[in-house]
Amino acid sequence: VRATLAVTHDNDWAGAAHLLEEAVALDPRFASAQFLRFAVSQTLGKAEIAQEAIAAAMENLYRLTERTRFLIKSQYYFDVVRDPDKATAVLDMWSQIYPNDILAHSYRGLYASIRGELPTAIKAYERILALDPSQYRFLGELAELHRRLGENGQAEYYLQRYNEILPTRMDGYEDLPDLY
Repeated sequence: VRATLAVTHDNDWAGAAHLLEEAVALDPRFASAQFLRFAVSQTLGKAEIAQEAIAAAMENLYRLTERTRFLIKSQYYFDVVRDPDKATAVLDMWSQIYPNDILAHSYRGLYASIRGELPTAIKAYERILALDPSQYRFLGELAELHRRLGENGQAEYYLQRYNEILPTRMDGYEDLPDLY
C-alpha cells in the first residue's frame, strides 16, 4: 500500500521500488507486489528487475483475482514475450467475459492504438463511453484517433464535447487549434 501511495500520490517511483523490494523479500509469492514492482521497474528503466518481477507474478497468478490475472497476462504477453496477438487474445477474452469492465476495454484500446489498429481502438473507447459517459478522458483519445485517421470532423466533434463537458480545462482548447 505504501508503494502504491508513493507512486500515485507522491510521484516517488524510486521510493516505491525500495518498498516493493522489501515487500517481495518478505514474501516472494506476493503476486500483486511483484506486478507493481514490474511496472515501477519498467518505468525506472530497470528491465532485468521488471522481467524478474513479472515472471514471479505469472508464477503466482492463482493468488489474484481473475481480473488482475487478465491484466498481468496481457502485459506479460505484450511487454515480455512480445506477442501482441496473444496479448490481444487475452484482452478479448477478458472483455467478453466481463463486457462491462472499463479497464479491459481501455487496455484493448491502448494495445490496438499501439498496433495501429485505430478502428478497433475507437470501438473500445466508444464502448467505454457507452458504459460510463463520465469517462471524459476517452473523448480526447477518440479525437486523437480520428485525427490520425484523417477524420477531422469526428476529431473536432469529440474535442468540442470534451470542451463542453469540461469548460475550465485548458487541454481541450489547446488541442482544438492544433486540429484546425
